[in-house]
Amino acid sequence: MQINVKHVPIVCVVGDVKDKKFYPYTAIDEYSRFRYLEAFEQASTYTYTLFLEHMLKTFKFEIEFVQSDNSFEFTKRFGGDKNPPTLFEQLLKQRSIRHKFIRPFSTRHNGKVECSHHKSNDYFYASHSFYSSKDFNTQLAIHRRSYNAFPMRPLKWQSPKKVLHDFFALV
Repeated sequence: MQINVKHVPIVCVVGDVKDKKFYPYTAIDEYSRFRYLEAFEQASTYTYTLFLEHMLKTFKFEIEFVQSDNSFEFTKRFGGDKNPPTLFEQLLKQRSIRHKFIRPFSTRHNGKVECSHHKSNDYFYASHSFYSSKDFNTQLAIHRRSYNAFPMRPLKWQSPKKVLHDFFALV
C-alpha cells in the first residue's frame, strides 16, 4: 500500500473557507491500483492515524506493508536520537504491518500514489472549487468512485474496482 498526502491548490478553496487548507490523504493498493481517499483540515500524525484506521476498515484484505515518505506525519526517525514512535508507527506495529520508507527526496519510489496525485490535478482540482469542508469531501468521494471505476492500461484495461472484485472471486 502506497500512501501520501496532497495539498489542495489554494485557488480551489473559495468562499467562507478560502483561508482554510484541505489535505486529501491517499492510499493505493499496489496490486489493483484501488485508491482510498479521505480529507482532513490538518496534516499530522494524529490525522494520518485516523486515516490508517479508516483505510484498514475499507480494505477487506490483510495489508502486509505500508510505504510512505519520511515526513513527520509518518515518522520522527530523522528528528534526533531518541524520538518515540509516532501514533502512526504505533498503530502499524499494533496491527503487525511493516512500514517501508522511500529514499529521501525520491518521490518516484512512491510512483503509483504520485501518479494519482497528478491525475487528480488534471481531472479534478483544475476544474473544481470547494466552498466548505463538507462540499470538498462530497466532491472527493465522487472523484474517488470515478477513479476506481476507470479502466487503466497497466491493468489490461480493467478498472481497479474490477481487478479487486476478480481477485476476491478467485480466493
